[in-house]
Amino acid sequence: MDNLKENLISHQALLRSFNTLEQIRQLSKDWNGYGADPVSDEIIQRVKTILPKLETQPEIFPTARNSIQLEYEKENNDYLEFEFFEDSITLYMEMNGVEEEYKINITDIPVKVFQFHAGS
Repeated sequence: MDNLKENLISHQALLRSFNTLEQIRQLSKDWNGYGADPVSDEIIQRVKTILPKLETQPEIFPTARNSIQLEYEKENNDYLEFEFFEDSITLYMEMNGVEEEYKINITDIPVKVFQFHAGS
């Protein structure tokens, strides 16, 4: 029964993430009041492909740089962020006071999320 409950909670979180992406898709030109362009469908589709592979759903935000950020934050202020652009994905992370920033392949994201939540 616990496994069924966990699966239902996980499914609901994934549906919320997809809903957030659809809301981002509806943004029009100047959505932030500072001239930002809408996020491209290509970026939205790339994010959609990775979400089901993540054991924990992130917070999802559009940026004025025509990108989408997936964010995780712990109570101790450690954070993990992936920024999806048309041609790349950048990882930003701070754990135990050490900051990292580098390009990452989409296939490596689930492992990084797992490691972040596992504390390594």
